[in-house]
Amino acid sequence: MSGPQIKSAPVLDGPIPFIICIGDSLTEFACQPNGWASHLQHHFVSRRDILLRGMSGYNSRWLLKCLDKIVPSQQPMPQSQHIAAITLLVGTNDAVNPNAKSGPGWPQQHVPVEE
Repeated sequence: MSGPQIKSAPVLDGPIPFIICIGDSLTEFACQPNGWASHLQHHFVSRRDILLRGMSGYNSRWLLKCLDKIVPSQQPMPQSQHIAAITLLVGTNDAVNPNAKSGPGWPQQHVPVEE
């Protein structure tokens, strides 16, 4: 009786590409157990590097102001690595009630639709 068949490990063909996830707290906390980024990481294990750039409480206006600091293309990165995909999840904090006096969603988080 022969032993179990052992498959050889696949050979990586160059650097692992990135998937960058940018957004507010929905992105920041996405790596928690059963979070969407945890599932993404599990699905792409050893095939993509997942970079989370979640900024809890940020609205689209604030995120735009710091985008150049959080996007890896602005940071040192080996030339051979590339970005395979970007997710952008913003707008939740933009929709905060501008007349809110307290509680979640400060009035200064609101961004008018026209903007």
